[in-house]
Amino acid sequence: MRRALKWCCILLPVTLLLAVGVLIPLYVIYLIAFHPETASRQQQLLYHTNHAELLGACRFILDNRSKFRPNPEWSPPNISNPDPADPLMPAIIRGMQHVSVRVTDQFVQLEFGGGGYHYGIFGYAPGVTGSGTKELTPGLWFYSEDGRIPPP
Repeated sequence: MRRALKWCCILLPVTLLLAVGVLIPLYVIYLIAFHPETASRQQQLLYHTNHAELLGACRFILDNRSKFRPNPEWSPPNISNPDPADPLMPAIIRGMQHVSVRVTDQFVQLEFGGGGYHYGIFGYAPGVTGSGTKELTPGLWFYSEDGRIPPP
């Protein structure tokens, strides 16, 4: 009886730790990466978005970054993460659902996804070559952490 109790006291916590620490995060990543909405949003960005307009919007943000209010979801809020719902935000970006905007001196990043799987857009400043998974137009790149590009 004591031996069974000892194994129970060891095996149960190890099993719970494995489930919480490994299996659940892997399942969440799987749900995000292979969710039908993820592929649909990626296809929207790749094939059904005006890339010239989106690049112009990214460059507008680069040129006016100090005018945007900080995103209150970031702690602490700062101008490197402007609020995508800011009325000054270009309409093409303001209308995107669940987007996180990050601004550096060289690019604007529009990020989607979560957990261990992210994808989105990099809009680069003029003269910056840029990089990503697929170039959409000079200066505008789509990226996905798994390197996949969904078909049209």
